Amino acid sequence: MAEAIAQKYGIRGLPLTFSMACVSSSHALVIAAQLLAQKKIKRAIVVGFEPLLNLTLQGFASLLLYDSEKCRPFCNLRSGMQIGEAASCVILEEGAKRVPGRHQYLFTGGYLFNDNNSLTSAGTDGEMVRGVVSQTFAKAGLAPGEIVAVKAHGTGTRDNDLSEGRGLVRAFGEKLPPVVSLKGVIGHCLGAAGAVETALWLSCLEEGTIPRSFGFTQVDPEIGFVPSQENIPAADGAYLFTFFGFGGTCTSYIIRKMAS
Repeated sequence: MAEAIAQKYGIRGLPLTFSMACVSSSHALVIAAQLLAQKKIKRAIVVGFEPLLNLTLQGFASLLLYDSEKCRPFCNLRSGMQIGEAASCVILEEGAKRVPGRHQYLFTGGYLFNDNNSLTSAGTDGEMVRGVVSQTFAKAGLAPGEIVAVKAHGTGTRDNDLSEGRGLVRAFGEKLPPVVSLKGVIGHCLGAAGAVETALWLSCLEEGTIPRSFGFTQVDPEIGFVPSQENIPAADGAYLFTFFGFGGTCTSYIIRKMAS
């Protein structure tokens, strides 16, 4: 697909394709940012897409990870994910010119990791997530207390949300900021999730509002926190993004909303 896009639009740069389950396009975003930081490229077009296939639905259903009624991220009543179908494009550029009347968004730091615990589930103690998030703080040169809010992976599956929830609590300690999963609204867009959720989140920041986390109705005492249940003002500052996929693939990065 990357090569087809490059040929269609006459893009002379090297086309790269990432197929890494649910972190595919988020992984591509981190690699693009690294190439920019290394001065190997001046601009990157990151495209994420995921067509909805019956085979995909049946696969998640066979693993008892699919909920046909509702996605409930971090809720005690959660019983699985819903699948979304989407495509999105995010452009990263070195020294991008400021657009009058709009904010700039700075990719501050990212971290990639592969966990060998299981092909289809995460260790529920949260230690892997804690490590990934802590490494992201280190890459960005930020402390936990500097994060305005977290755009969490939050799939609505039992183990993923337990692992991520516990990991976030461990990484932030008493300074856990508002946590939001977008999947209660758009479902899980799988390989496209990184690009889709990043673009959607930045659009919300530009509009000035961080949305609440939909689908939550009951506290899970094992997770240890309640995701944000009200819309809040989108302040300038750093925002954490997390993504975790099959095969133990993990991506986390921080994007800063700059003052206008």
